[in-house]
Amino acid sequence: MKIASVTQAKNGLSALLQEIERGESVLITSRGRPIATLAPYDPEGLGDEALLAEMVARGVVRPRRKKLDVDRFLARERPKMPPGMTGNDLIGWVRGSRR
Repeated sequence: MKIASVTQAKNGLSALLQEIERGESVLITSRGRPIATLAPYDPEGLGDEALLAEMVARGVVRPRRKKLDVDRFLARERPKMPPGMTGNDLIGWVRGSRR
């Protein structure tokens, strides 16, 4: 693992990124103290928070605006099926309307 100070990382970021693309990791230090690691992207190694941040950044999901009130959510009235419509009918109708 390569070690670079914050100053070295700022001044040589392009070179460091090329090393990272080749699979090398870089330890960033500030005043000789480790503060960060730059490593090749590994989607399998992402934790839940990092994966969520990536999905938000890509526009796949939106960040929550407030905490979910679980009791209120579970107590809400459930939608009712139209009379005579089966679950399969409803799925076909929804899929057909989105094409």
